[in-house]
Formats: sequence, structure tokens, C-alpha cells
Amino acid sequence: MKKTVFLASLLALTFTGCSNDYEMPNEQSQSDLIPISVKEMMEIPEGTRAAYTGNTPNATKPFHAYVLVSETNGDYSTLYQDTPGNTRYSVEWVSTNNTGFYEGVYYYPQKTSIMQSLYVCGFYPYSYSDGATTVGWAANGGIPTLTGGNSIVGTIDGKTDLLAAPQVQATVGIDGSVTQPTLTFAHLGTWLTIKVKAKTNRDKTATQWGKLKGIEVNSVLGKSIANKATLSLSTGTAVWNGTQTALPTFNSSDQPFNNAALDIPLEATEVSYVILPAFTSTQTNDFSLSVTTTKASVDKTTTIPVSLNTAANTAGKHITLTLSFGGEGELQILPSVAITKWTDENASADI
Repeated sequence: MKKTVFLASLLALTFTGCSNDYEMPNEQSQSDLIPISVKEMMEIPEGTRAAYTGNTPNATKPFHAYVLVSETNGDYSTLYQDTPGNTRYSVEWVSTNNTGFYEGVYYYPQKTSIMQSLYVCGFYPYSYSDGATTVGWAANGGIPTLTGGNSIVGTIDGKTDLLAAPQVQATVGIDGSVTQPTLTFAHLGTWLTIKVKAKTNRDKTATQWGKLKGIEVNSVLGKSIANKATLSLSTGTAVWNGTQTALPTFNSSDQPFNNAALDIPLEATEVSYVILPAFTSTQTNDFSLSVTTTKASVDKTTTIPVSLNTAANTAGKHITLTLSFGGEGELQILPSVAITKWTDENASADI
């Protein structure tokens, strides 16, 4: 699902609520500045889970993203300062105005005698850190750690969503007029939801398998999991790499689904989810799961290969996987897959 952010000029020379408010320097009067606000559309990406839950930002669960501004096209090694010595790295949306947009004042480019261009990009989530983060975007003390001025590395843990908006250009005219570019955030990874069911009879399934204990992903495209995304700030696209041996799946409380004692239901029931790297399906063993069941205090782990019936790239897609557990004497767990857009909950086409 996509998220849209607007940078628009504000005619009134007053401040609105923002987590990054600050006092203007005495030597620079407020009338010398053209305020630009950042407006965030009400719709928040579903499925962000641990990184963001729900669709209404407020003071206790804000939507907080990095938003970088530069005067150089495609180079964010030197960030724009809206006042001398003041560089902002992020925007946090905590409220909404009566037009349905989340809003907060952001940059204040000065009036000049020539037209001024600013280049803007964004990536989510924002995270404070005392050093390089192990999950989310690489940062130090909240300041993003860029490579070459145009890329940054993000790390997933199975429940942290990564989104990015490609660079757009804002132009401030000599008369103070400001363009209104749009930052469009898109999911970089793949949201996998896992459901389970008894194939025919719950009692016979229990006799065969016992209870469901846990599920994890142990490979993507037959290899270890590429858990790192190198993001191009200009294009908003990512190249995935890394060698994670496995990713846990998570229950509805965002806790690892690895120590349950679940009776396998007759109707398909969601038990866990995981956010995976994006990949282009080969239609053969696109990813595999380790499914652990327990019977009479003995654990059994079964590897389930899953293939998609399309060669599409899975970035921004929602895969719903249903595992059907066979009854007594049936040793198979059969996967069935449907793939939709991240938020298209009503789609049911089999892939």
C-alpha cells in the first residue's frame, strides 16, 4: 500500500504543531522565511505491525519517518539547513487537521533573489539509536548513516516494515511561491500471512500431528534470507542482500510464533505473519518454511517448500499462505497461496 505526503506552502507566517519545533534565531526575522509544511494523508499502510500499528497517528503512536532535504540533486551528504546550524532529519505525524491531513511545519527556505530548488526524499521507520541499528535504517543518535550521499542500508527482523519515497523536487520562486511535490511511500518488502487448517477432520489431524508449536521461514529462492535492503534515495528502490539463516514468524501480539500449543482448527485461521525481502518468483521453491508440531512432548519439524504460480516481483505484495494438515496416516502439509496488493484484503485470486 502506498502512503502520500505533500509539501505545500503555508501563507500564514505562524508555526503549527510539530515534534521538531524550535525558536527562530534573533538575527533572522520570521518574515524573511517561507514556511513549507509536510502533510501526511490519513491512510497509513496496513501491515506495518511492529513498526506501526493502526491507521490513526497520535501522541502515543506517531508515524515517524526520515525526510531528508538537499540543495543538490541526488546527493544528501550535505543536508539543507532551514536556519543556520539547524538540520532536520525526520518528521513525526501525531495529529490531524479538519481537512483530513496529518500536518506539521517542516522546512523554511529563505527568500532569495534567485529561484531555489530543494530535493526531498523519505524512508520509514525512524528510530533513535546510540549506534548503528540492527533493525530498521542504519543511524547514529537518530541521524541516518548514508553511503555516498545517495543510499542507506535497512535491516529487517521479520516484523519491521521498510518503506521509501523516491526523490522529488520542490522549487521556491523569488516571489516566495512554492511548488507542491508529492512524496509517495511504498513498501519495499513482502508481507506474508500464514493460516492453518485441518484438511478434513480435526481429531484425526490431532492424532497425526498433535499441536502446532511454531513456524519460521528458512530460505528464500533456495538461499539464506536477504535481510538487508540497500536503498537508493533518488529512486526509492532497494537491492536486497544479506545471509540471515532464518526469520521467525510473529503472532498478533508481534511475539515470535515459536512456543505455541495450538490445536489445528478445521477452518483456516491466521496464526502468524512475517515481513520478507522482496524477490522475483522463479515459480519453484520460492521460499520454504519450517513447521514445528509437538505430540506427546516430542517435537517434529517439517520443511514446506512454497512456489508461486507467477514470475512477478513481490515488493509491496501481500501473500496469504494456507497450510492444510493431513489427517491420521496423512503425512503431508499442503500449501495453498493467494497473492494480492499489500492492502487489497478482498482479492482472492489464486497464484
